[in-house]
Amino acid sequence: MENYEKETIAAIATALSDSGIGIVRISGENAIYIVDSIFRSASGKKILTKVQSHMIHYGYIVDKDENIIDEVMTSVMKAPKSYTMEDTVEINCHGGVLVMQKVLEKRRDIHVIAKKILEAKDLFMIGRGLDYSILLEGSLKLKEVSYIHSEAYASGELKHGPIALITTNTPVVATVTQEKLMSKELSNIKEVKSRGADIVLFIKEALSGDLDTEYQVIKLPDMQDEFMVLPASVALQLLAYYVSSDKGFDVDKPRNLAKVVTVE
Repeated sequence: MENYEKETIAAIATALSDSGIGIVRISGENAIYIVDSIFRSASGKKILTKVQSHMIHYGYIVDKDENIIDEVMTSVMKAPKSYTMEDTVEINCHGGVLVMQKVLEKRRDIHVIAKKILEAKDLFMIGRGLDYSILLEGSLKLKEVSYIHSEAYASGELKHGPIALITTNTPVVATVTQEKLMSKELSNIKEVKSRGADIVLFIKEALSGDLDTEYQVIKLPDMQDEFMVLPASVALQLLAYYVSSDKGFDVDKPRNLAKVVTVE
């Protein structure tokens, strides 16, 4: 049991829903400090680094300007008495409803972009780290409801083969939400653009700068980098929805797919 990874990771442990409770689980040696930077108790204080293990605390998730994003309950489980023998924090929330609403307010802009890829035969998605993870889901959703051949690639692996598939006007969807990976991601985006790709960029608003002068940009509402998968997921789902709908397909009944699998 000594060989567990020491990297701090975050994962959504339950599906998002308007009426349900979302759980985000963060584990690793920096987990408590990361959540403490965005969690405020009901009295507005940072408390998580001082609390006892296996206690639940009510409060709020805030952004960099101390604006409330969501009402939450946090559970702190200190090592070694946790699932992974590491410090672990669970955030029980509404799934970032306020942030999701901000993304939905951009639905017309996303619809405009969707119209430009209706006739695409192939589409590629690129990103690094958490961005790549959420693009895997976004690519799958676009593929299954619009019937466009879509693939997600880790942008750092482009030169190992995928970049050979880029031709003039090939749609490439990129996400940039992780500040520490931003420079590398933008470098990869420039590479595919130089080969003729038509870039659609979903980017954290705080990182966007003047990139909208170079690319088609959808700015995602700011959250801590670890939680940017939430607004990015909604934006990618909207893109898939509008492409499918505008192509005249039934979004709720993709061909050859069943909601219940009854055979092995």
